[in-house]
Order: sequence, then structure tokens, then C-alpha cells
Amino acid sequence: MSYENHSWDLGSPPPEIRPHSIAKHRVLRQYLEKDVTVLTSNKRIPEMRLTLVDGFAGGGVYQRSDTRQLHYGSPFVMFEAMKNANIAVQEGRIKPFQLEVEYFFIEKDRSAFEYLQSTVQNSEYASEAKEHANFLNATFAEVCHQIEERIDQRGRGGRAIFVLDQFG
Repeated sequence: MSYENHSWDLGSPPPEIRPHSIAKHRVLRQYLEKDVTVLTSNKRIPEMRLTLVDGFAGGGVYQRSDTRQLHYGSPFVMFEAMKNANIAVQEGRIKPFQLEVEYFFIEKDRSAFEYLQSTVQNSEYASEAKEHANFLNATFAEVCHQIEERIDQRGRGGRAIFVLDQFG
């Protein structure tokens, strides 16, 4: 079976998403939300620093073949999961909890990279992205060391999750 890469071009509809990718996004969302809520279950923990790295971010949005509705990709899954986890973690706390997330979205294909940036800039996550997201038009291998250094700079207690697509 040959793999045909998705193609994103500004001004064009997004590519169709395959069923296995829909399942992958569902699992990713559940994992990220659960990871944060489990790691912060101790109500005395005042904050958590987390770095989320999407090594092969794509254009950020797809189209479902069955309904033609938009299906948001892994960068949006990460934004949504952190929003949901933060809400869940706040429940039952007397003092506010601080979830400090820094995102790295890496995409080597220039068209997909531009599509991703445009989609995020025109989304509900635009301000979150402006403050906390790094968009890198490169290969994962080219920027991996730089990201590792940034994670180290964030200090003790910082955690990182790397999402690396099987086709990358």
C-alpha cells in the first residue's frame, strides 16, 4: 500500500482525513487530558509546566469524507485537550492551579505550514497560540535539539510530550 501525502494549499479545501487518523486524534485527546489530570490530582500542586511537541503537524485541519465537515488535526487536539484538562484540574481547588503549556508545531512542507498558521490564526486558539506556540517550518530532526534545550530552560518540574506521526 502506498501512502499519498496530504496536500494543503491556502485558499483550497483541506484534504480528506482517513479513519485511522480520526481514531488517532481521539486517543491523543484522551491521553493528554488524562495525563494532566492524573499528574495534578494532588490538590496541593500549584502548577504544572508542560511542553507539547507535534513533530509532523500538517496543515491542522482536514475534511471528513463522509460528512464533508471539518476535522481539526493534532495541533487543535492539543489546544482543546489542554483547555479541557485545565478546566478539570481547577475543579475542587481552593487556590487556582496554573497550567503552563508551551507548544511546538513542526511542519517541513511550506504549504502545509502556511495553512496551519492561517488556520490557527483564524481560530478560537489564536491568542493562546500567539502567547505560547512556536511554529517551525523545518524537519523534526533539524529542530529537535533546539526544542530539547528549550525544555531544559523551562526548569525543574517541566514535562514534555512528543507526538511523532508514523509517516514522519
